[in-house]
Amino acid sequence: MAKRVIKEIEKSIELGAIDPVDILGVNNNLLYKLMAGFPTLRVIARGSVIKAKGDQESVLTFEKAVNDLIATRMRKRKLSEDDIDETLFNVRDMMPVAAEGSDKKECDSTGNSDDEHIIGYANEGRTIKARTKNQVKFVEQYTKNDLLFAVGPAGTGKTYVAIALAVRALKNKEVRRIILTRPAVEAGEKLGFLPGDMKDKLDPYLQPLYDALIDMIPPQKLKSLMSDGTIQIAPLAYMRGRTLENAFVILDEAQNTSLSQIKMFLTRMGNNAKFIITGDTTQIDLPNKADSGLAKALELLKGIKGIATVQFTKEDIVRHPLVGRIVKAFEEKMLPMVLTLLLACMSLVPGWCQFMQGVEGGLAPRFKHHVEFLCNDTLMGRAAGSSGELAAAHYIYDKLVEYGVTPITPRNGDDFLLTANQLPGFEENVKDTIHSRNIVAIIEGTDPALKDEYILIGAHYDNVGVNTIDVNGKPRTEIFPGADANASGTAMLIELAREIECSRIMFRRSVIVAFFGAGCQNQAGSWYFLNRSFGQVGNITLMIDLNMVGRSMQSYASGSAANNEFSIFTGVVNWELNKIVDQIKEMGAVLEPKSISIDMQSDHRNFHSSGIPVVLITTGMHRDFMTTRDVPGKLDYQQMEGIAQFTYSLAQAVSERDQKLKSIKDQSYEPVASEDTRGRIYTQHEVDTPASYLHSDEIQFLEKWVYPYVKFPESALRNGDSGRVTAEFVIEKDGKVSNVKIVRGVSEDIDTEVVKVISASPKWKPAVLNREKVRVRTSVNVDFRLRKKGKFGLKK
Repeated sequence: MAKRVIKEIEKSIELGAIDPVDILGVNNNLLYKLMAGFPTLRVIARGSVIKAKGDQESVLTFEKAVNDLIATRMRKRKLSEDDIDETLFNVRDMMPVAAEGSDKKECDSTGNSDDEHIIGYANEGRTIKARTKNQVKFVEQYTKNDLLFAVGPAGTGKTYVAIALAVRALKNKEVRRIILTRPAVEAGEKLGFLPGDMKDKLDPYLQPLYDALIDMIPPQKLKSLMSDGTIQIAPLAYMRGRTLENAFVILDEAQNTSLSQIKMFLTRMGNNAKFIITGDTTQIDLPNKADSGLAKALELLKGIKGIATVQFTKEDIVRHPLVGRIVKAFEEKMLPMVLTLLLACMSLVPGWCQFMQGVEGGLAPRFKHHVEFLCNDTLMGRAAGSSGELAAAHYIYDKLVEYGVTPITPRNGDDFLLTANQLPGFEENVKDTIHSRNIVAIIEGTDPALKDEYILIGAHYDNVGVNTIDVNGKPRTEIFPGADANASGTAMLIELAREIECSRIMFRRSVIVAFFGAGCQNQAGSWYFLNRSFGQVGNITLMIDLNMVGRSMQSYASGSAANNEFSIFTGVVNWELNKIVDQIKEMGAVLEPKSISIDMQSDHRNFHSSGIPVVLITTGMHRDFMTTRDVPGKLDYQQMEGIAQFTYSLAQAVSERDQKLKSIKDQSYEPVASEDTRGRIYTQHEVDTPASYLHSDEIQFLEKWVYPYVKFPESALRNGDSGRVTAEFVIEKDGKVSNVKIVRGVSEDIDTEVVKVISASPKWKPAVLNREKVRVRTSVNVDFRLRKKGKFGLKK
């Protein structure tokens, strides 16, 4: 097929005499929801004019959507978000194929560029395509036959494609109603008494049909269609005696029907009706499997004109790849061995083997889509407390809900208002207020004994907003997009939430995903979460911080001095965590991080100060940070995919541990061998090249490592202890620090704090004597001084 030429245009849409707030919403909330359905457009609203720029088809469709909303507003006093959903649903079939899309459920986004394989559009304009050879055949046979059987293993998209065809037929007015039915048969277990009325008792059996419809039709629209009978979902027993005309009828799970039931169902067909029957003859839940009528019906109806059968195979499975392997094992009658191996090996499978399975095109296009929305000029740099930050919060919340992740904060987030002097790092006389919100969600763990322990993955989603400068005497507003500060971390966390939810069986502990507001205001969002909002801080076993994860060496033009490598910082005294990181590397991670000893100011520091093990995931600072040049086009989305895989593996590995990670306060430095087993120890003055820390001496070690992490113990503050601690230690031939001891101390608690921090030192560059690495002994003085008001002079 010839490549489609995309023509780009710009169009201005006048709102006329209508108040812009009536169409755009308060703080543009209705406009942002509408824009989510047009991810490829650039939209700006100024006064009573909305400008849209992008490919011609999308712009014209957007214009129709706005005009429809204007017409709706003329009929009613106020627009709602349901009106936006209704409008998107009505214009969606006019939209072109999206360049990027979500891989929702079994059949959204195929990666196939052929337009004829598009079945329709799901919510927010996502395309639903035939993804496999037999799915394409299914769609083709549907157009030629009034009765179609779709038979094959689980996960091949039979039901989802059938419902997508039904929704398309209804929207095109080919039929007047959709009727979905299933036999109410328990799948291998007795559920006993189910409470409620008849609908409540039957809904659990019909839930998969609801799930598919909710994915394709906005909730309010679906409720309306179901209330007026346009869409009906009913158990098979309710079909008896009916004549179904001008209808699209689907019988799902037909393997659980008898031959007489299938006959009853087929004889309901009236004029202008389409019937589709789906089933899997290997998953019969009837007490006597021989009673299943599906196989018998297929044989009896073979060769009749107007009836076709599409046989799906395990190659058509579009769920997790393990589904295909499991189906194959069942076919080969290896069930006992498969179950044994599955249970025994599940915890041994590297995290990246479960990550991103069944995702067409990878995560890079999704990252790009999220980042471009968050960096859109209409969000005005996402400053804390602004309407742009609120729009970003709504976007994040809606994506989590779409992906099936459970939010534990409302759509507007956990709203907070703080004075700046409540936060560490601000002077007492700073009285500015900080207003923002956190969006938090949870993926519950599967182990009843461990699910109340949490792995927290966080990223701040705000940026610094806008700045007004004077250009030739005229004010100009500069917008700071914040692609890597921190739209990149936010985008990665959205997709990590989806991946973890999709494979939650692999997580024994619960995973909390937290999108922090006001990260640019001394990490106010994470401070609020830790100190005011979350009541189970003691149950957090690990905090993973995603900040500035989008840059790489390839992000810059040649000749740049930038050094943006995928890096990981694990805090102070985190031996358990470091070993886990090393194990992931040894198992062949797709992308390995460089361990760094100097971290950046970010949300993990609040958790580290509370003794919680932390990991900072980053690609580091760069020259575009906090400038207008930090734009989506400079991010390396492919590298972000590898970083996300490593993060997933780390979270999964910690989740599977029997024991909780120790608090930083409870860990001690690693034991070392005695001196007489390692050879002579020299002084720094006796060697040709002294040992060095970050290419410098012991002063650099104090400034870059010791003082940033040493704390004044609470007991010392109470007792008023202060003074200078002299600590001596050995730098080994491999650069490790060992044999730390106090030569002159102040108090037991202060001395212990100094030993702990120095013992956790990253590797030094070892000393050299006669071209050979040797051991050296050195010492440092650590000052503990108290201010008059009782604050530690070196540590805020």
